[in-house]
Amino acid sequence: NVFVELLVAPRPGETVEEGQPNPRQEARRVRAAVASGACEVCVGTHALLSPRQPWRNLGLAVVDEEQRFGVRQKERFKAACVDVDVLTLSATPIPRTLGAALAGLRDTSELPEAPPGRGTTASIVRRDAPGLPEDEAFITALLRKELSRGGQCFYVVPRIADIEDATERIEDALRSLDHPAVDDNTTVAVSVAHGRVPDAGKVVQAFSQGSNETRPVLLATSLVENGLDLPRCNTIVVQDAHMFGLASLHQLRGRVGRGSVPAVAVFLHPADSERTLAAGARLRAVADADASTGPELARRDLEIRGAGALLGTKQSGRASRAVGDEMYASLLVAELGRLRALDVKKSQQCECFLPLSRRLPTDEALKATRTASTPAETKKCVRQAIDCGVDAGAAKACAKVRLLELHAARLGIVDIALETKELNDLTTPHGLLSAPELDPKTWKLLRSEVPEGPRESFRFDEFAGRIECVRLGALSPAKQVDFLLEAVLHMVGFLDRVNQVAPALKPVAVLNETAANATAAEEEVFAR
Repeated sequence: NVFVELLVAPRPGETVEEGQPNPRQEARRVRAAVASGACEVCVGTHALLSPRQPWRNLGLAVVDEEQRFGVRQKERFKAACVDVDVLTLSATPIPRTLGAALAGLRDTSELPEAPPGRGTTASIVRRDAPGLPEDEAFITALLRKELSRGGQCFYVVPRIADIEDATERIEDALRSLDHPAVDDNTTVAVSVAHGRVPDAGKVVQAFSQGSNETRPVLLATSLVENGLDLPRCNTIVVQDAHMFGLASLHQLRGRVGRGSVPAVAVFLHPADSERTLAAGARLRAVADADASTGPELARRDLEIRGAGALLGTKQSGRASRAVGDEMYASLLVAELGRLRALDVKKSQQCECFLPLSRRLPTDEALKATRTASTPAETKKCVRQAIDCGVDAGAAKACAKVRLLELHAARLGIVDIALETKELNDLTTPHGLLSAPELDPKTWKLLRSEVPEGPRESFRFDEFAGRIECVRLGALSPAKQVDFLLEAVLHMVGFLDRVNQVAPALKPVAVLNETAANATAAEEEVFAR
């Protein structure tokens, strides 16, 4: 049997009913089960990305609705454990992910066809001005058609502030149809669900259990774009659709047509003068019958927004729009040259002489941990040592020191120690990381990957061939190792990302200063 747990972060100020489990205690119990390995499969939200969540032996991370996560959040799994397989799922991949896939930097597979038994969904993009007779008649006609065939409707607005006006609009339309739910205290003509509703889940559940006579319309924000499967609902109206992204529009369109009944998705927008060019491009894409599938719509999104930063954290956009095509071409060539010149000579081994390493126990059970050759082997040896009765705190400290040595060796660091001081010198010693083969340009690239706060503590002495960590001695022995390990992991992660795109970094021909050549350079990296 596989032991599965659900981890949900407790809400601030959440009250616990009598007889119900305490959310905070339940979250702590699940975290402990994950850390000990008792939980084999853990399903959760962003709470799983917390730095406080340790993993015993993470092997596979499945990220559903990938477009809702940032780059650093997805990289958190890789930082938690080495050799983690990551599978991302998305109906409409974000431009950065799709760009990497099209460039051959990430493996990808597509499911272009809908599941069997699904009906077709027609998309209508229409200009709308609430209050105009023809527009109100259009909404009334939509409701009449859906309700006449026994269905229910979704009505989605982008902001909570729009809920009140939208409620009046829907009630007026239902009243003109003489719907029995209007002005009836025993029914709810318009069910409302959004982030400020105390329990929106119960509202949606009551709507799904109702009928088109008691609960005909669900009015909501984008809260409903995921997780709803209501085959009886086959009409959705999205008001102010120009304020949604393409991924959200596709997700909302996917809320209807879950059964065999033909569905319709209506996207309303104001006059052309009130929307941006990008918003107009998104609406044209969602109205195009050739872009009805998620993969094709994601490609349109890539064309509209750009592929983002290949090695950075920006998931969309084009630098050429900010600096011009000619400047972008020269910057791109220069950056590719820097990445090709990135040459980190790995040292044979790195020895740690920090105070914590001298205080580690000399148990025979920890010998394998101290001599492990890979991070994965280190973690395996730690688990075996703990199972043999070694103190967990001492075993984990030994593992951190060994991981610091292994990762630092990849950066060309040969030893790590505190600065030696004279007896009468009371200043705080610096940390010294000897790296005689480290190139200054390479160091500049590596240092830029460290978060801004810790980054200021590091400086490189080219002539001495060492990295200095300012005032490292002010920290406790355990925190000295933690501080250096975190920084080294960021640098090693950058090397891994560069190695991922290494096949795409073959020499680029010298570009002329023209917009056409700038586009060719960009396509070489992002769209090849």
